[in-house]
Amino acid sequence: MYNSVRQVLRNRDSYDVVHIHSVDPCLFAQTLKGKIPIVATSHGRAYRLPGTGFLKRSMSKFAESVFLKISEEITCVSPADKAYYNCIGCNKMQYIPNGLPDISFSADDLPKNLPIVPFEYILFSAGRIIPCKGLDILLKAYANLNLDIPLVIVGAPGGEDRYYKQMLQSVPNNVLLAGFLSGPELYSLYAQAKLAVFPSRTEAQSITLLEYIALNVPFVYSDIEENKAIATGVGEPFVSEDHNSLANVLERLLCGKGRVQIPVDRDRLKVISETNNWDKSVVAYENCYTRILNESKDSGSKKDD
Repeated sequence: MYNSVRQVLRNRDSYDVVHIHSVDPCLFAQTLKGKIPIVATSHGRAYRLPGTGFLKRSMSKFAESVFLKISEEITCVSPADKAYYNCIGCNKMQYIPNGLPDISFSADDLPKNLPIVPFEYILFSAGRIIPCKGLDILLKAYANLNLDIPLVIVGAPGGEDRYYKQMLQSVPNNVLLAGFLSGPELYSLYAQAKLAVFPSRTEAQSITLLEYIALNVPFVYSDIEENKAIATGVGEPFVSEDHNSLANVLERLLCGKGRVQIPVDRDRLKVISETNNWDKSVVAYENCYTRILNESKDSGSKKDD
């Protein structure tokens, strides 16, 4: 981020707007204030992540104060974050949600290196397997149930690779590590799961959950507010961070053959489709850019006068 800011400042005339998609990097963007219009988007409050030490948490909270100070337009992807920022007196925060993806794949795209049968495996997926994603909670629940059905884990270690290695040391039998996947291979794996599990401790607004909904994948999710904002009525909740609660839900849902059937509230699904719409989000961001560009021009005109 530091190098990016230097690059922008060296080529200031090449940029109309800078859009920062995270809170913490704003710590390095203070020198842009007053030189180039800034839009910044919160994708969650990093100081809430499990295992964040005092120094990291303090730096992240300071970065949040900079995020609120330097940005002409600020947005977030989570209704819970909007409520939080409103409570601390930030009334200009805009909620612009992530959208349901338009996904294409073939059933034949299922990864060939995994010994699995369509609709006969449980799925856990995370781009980065870090403590906030809750893999340890799922592994405890899975081990307690002694299930015959395999658990497929998709994802690679993130910055917390110590956590990932610790998880590998306690992996029960019948757990398959798929590594990092993307594109048709990943979506085919999603679409042909018996059940997906999303046990996260903290989130902003999960793209993975939106992908499950778009692909009509039956899923179980932790009942944190950010997940409930998306998944209520279309998935099955369990008590966050409670592996016994998750085990009970899994045991109840996995008793039959074939794909798990979770009742879906069609009215709720319609609301999600209308709210989480990329076309609407694009228009909202375009409006942000237009407003700050116009304000910047007006400010420049007043200075000239």
